[in-house]
Amino acid sequence: MSERDQVLLRVVTDLLSLIADHNRLNTQLRYQERYDTLTGLPNRHLLQERIDLALHDAREHRRTVALLFIDLDGFKQINDSLGHPTGDRFLKHVSQVFATCVRPQDTLGRMGGDEFLLLMPDLPDARLADMAAYRLLEALQTPYLQEGQELRLTASIGISLFPRDGVDSMTLLKNAESAMHRAKETKRNGFLHYRPEHSRRAHNRLALEVQLRRAIERHELKVYYQPQYDLVSERIVSVEALVRWHHPQRGPISPGEFIPIAEQSDLIVDIGSWVLREACRQTMEWHQAGYPLLRMSVNISARQLLRPEFIAEVAAIIHTTGLPANCLELEITEGVMLDDPMYAAHQIDQLHQIGVRVVLDDFGTGYSSLAYLRQLPLDALKIDQAFVRAIDEQNQMVTNSRALLRAIINLAHSLGLAVIAEGVETPEQRIALASMGCDILQGYLFAPPLPAAEVWPTILRLQGDDT
Repeated sequence: MSERDQVLLRVVTDLLSLIADHNRLNTQLRYQERYDTLTGLPNRHLLQERIDLALHDAREHRRTVALLFIDLDGFKQINDSLGHPTGDRFLKHVSQVFATCVRPQDTLGRMGGDEFLLLMPDLPDARLADMAAYRLLEALQTPYLQEGQELRLTASIGISLFPRDGVDSMTLLKNAESAMHRAKETKRNGFLHYRPEHSRRAHNRLALEVQLRRAIERHELKVYYQPQYDLVSERIVSVEALVRWHHPQRGPISPGEFIPIAEQSDLIVDIGSWVLREACRQTMEWHQAGYPLLRMSVNISARQLLRPEFIAEVAAIIHTTGLPANCLELEITEGVMLDDPMYAAHQIDQLHQIGVRVVLDDFGTGYSSLAYLRQLPLDALKIDQAFVRAIDEQNQMVTNSRALLRAIINLAHSLGLAVIAEGVETPEQRIALASMGCDILQGYLFAPPLPAAEVWPTILRLQGDDT
């Protein structure tokens, strides 16, 4: 072969190699445009194409199409506590588990984050969508083992149907997502079909979330404090910090309305950190003004507790404000144990080691487990006000409620735990709880939540002090 032919061969070979590389790159780019790189499932772009195609066929053949919008409950805690690599592995696991639950003609895709979508075309019976939702929820019941630790999450699913809930892909997607959010608000580990009021609720929720973000920026949130009365010393020994929001136009907005929205977004972390700092600062400000030190009780969310940096944050706030650690009490709900029981127990143990008290709030209303009381380094139980209100009811439930209250108090005391009862509003409730051996009472019988300036004048009045 001549030198000229050799050069020509090299040029042709290089050209073919470049063409092959170009084709491989194009193939890769086309794949990335249509498939999720983590799970290999169709992404939002490809899902949109397949939904449009399914709707086109459904119009021609008068068939039903279902969209199931799936969101994992509590997935953020896995990322926060165990890291994103573990979270990514869990998402891969979930995608593989979900893939075993679908029909060959269905499309399972990932919308992003911890959100998945199941497209079910050509449905002869809309009830097949319900059956698919059940299968998806049941598939998550099997725990995922990661480095010897069991990870288990639930999901909330919203279902929209063509043509009942919309005739175009955008409307159906929006309505399925609205139903999912409603399922997450009301039940979790379940599914709901779309109803028109879901869209209104979703719109109102989004509007309130935007306003809440602005409220944080504009310092519209305030911390109020509700005194807690010790039955032994007959003195106010502590206060609970409670966040309040006075909207410039709407006036006071109930915590029951805006706290769930904050819980479902990252806002609860910022709000919770601010309340914790402000409550500790305020406690020391009262003390520096000459008042006795009070114990400050602050509610913390699961998202706060399960953040790896939370313990260091609490320690830093204690150090910065000068508040003695044993004057800080953090209230957690039983539900926090569902998200990541082992890590939650670790975090609570770390708080206890630095001297911070930990209270199990709303005991008896959620997922009560005697194992929590035995295994966790708790200092007190807080009985939900629903049990306290039942004391005054004029029916057979009174006897049962009193017996249950007495049993809870005796159990707590046998474990060395103090008992706090909230929602005390009548002298009869106070007398009954005192006779049962309850330690601390909180409620409107003593004082409502108060702005900081009114706390100590109210405490002095309650205690009959002249100072």
